[in-house]
Amino acid sequence: MKNTIIFFLMTNFTILANCQSITAKFSADNCYAIYVGSKNSTTTKVLPEGNQNSVVNNLASKIFNATVKENISYSDGDYLYVIAWADDGGCQGLIGEFSGTTTIKTGEPGWEVYATGKDFNMGNAPNKQLVDQMITAANVSNRWVQPFVGVRNDQSSQVCNSYSSVTKVQGISNDAKWIWYNSGKHNNAKAPFAAFNHDEFLIFRFPIKLIEEPGLTSNKYPPCCPPILKEDLGTLLNFEGNLNGFIPEVILTPEFKKRIQAYVSYRKALDPCFEHFDVQYYIKKPAREPDGFDFAEINNLSVGATTFKPNQTTTTNWGQPTLSNITLQSNKWYRFGISFYGGPENCKETIQKECGVWWIDFNLNKVQMKSTPSSGKTSKIKFSEIATIK
Repeated sequence: MKNTIIFFLMTNFTILANCQSITAKFSADNCYAIYVGSKNSTTTKVLPEGNQNSVVNNLASKIFNATVKENISYSDGDYLYVIAWADDGGCQGLIGEFSGTTTIKTGEPGWEVYATGKDFNMGNAPNKQLVDQMITAANVSNRWVQPFVGVRNDQSSQVCNSYSSVTKVQGISNDAKWIWYNSGKHNNAKAPFAAFNHDEFLIFRFPIKLIEEPGLTSNKYPPCCPPILKEDLGTLLNFEGNLNGFIPEVILTPEFKKRIQAYVSYRKALDPCFEHFDVQYYIKKPAREPDGFDFAEINNLSVGATTFKPNQTTTTNWGQPTLSNITLQSNKWYRFGISFYGGPENCKETIQKECGVWWIDFNLNKVQMKSTPSSGKTSKIKFSEIATIK
């Protein structure tokens, strides 16, 4: 499937991909060139056009000038590649953002960089063959790393001494951050943004898929913290009951499933080894009456779970988590919580188990409900209708 991108550098531009509008703003100090390609190689050099050895910003005076490129085609699963290197004088760095359904800025999760060790001068860029060879080398050796993250755009005067009079890069969000590769070879307080050859040229890449994921921004949902909100607990838990007791049931809402599924696919794009994400639901009694809860599993009354896998669609039947058949009494305190874990464990960015665990303590003290003559039970009861929460 082919999609169309309209690409600008340091100027707002629109990308049309999968029927959505994406805006991108970008700059680098110094030389760079832009490619689109798969995980394993580049497909097309899109900026600058013409000679395969041409570059953008071959003069320092051009660093803050806008460059525009429209109608770039890409395929599902493609990456955006930015090759960059410096003149070993003044400052060096890369900064920008891509906005569609989500806004992804430099300095946020998703970016990778590989230092090739093949230095180039200011006038010529490496050809496509060499770039592809270096991408293969990075993949085979598993040497893609996260870039070094520097200061925010609105703190650009602190990047290095040569930028002392620079306020910001115009047209880019204040909270986008400067990035580069740090070889660890330069003993300078401003490294790696102070003048030095950090095993350049560098290859930065970013999966276009992350720009398209609905409802996820890395600022709102960091990779270790899934978008499970405390408000979800009161929405997911339902009951059947009569005047004396209540049988709990967890019902996943379409909005919850869509949000978690989008997150799991997002994590897969960040970490190809990521295979599954398990959400566990539990109800427990207090260790000490009336409301002294602890984390001991022995006090769990009922546990259920749902497994999400990357790239499932909105039509996937995830199933409902099944809680054991328990009855909760009125006028007693219980805890309903969600925990989660992702894997496999050997994945380099597995989700932290303790990150973002949520629970609510509740007392089923609103029991003025109508019971059916046939069974003495009500139909489904919303949690908010019968529970006091603290």
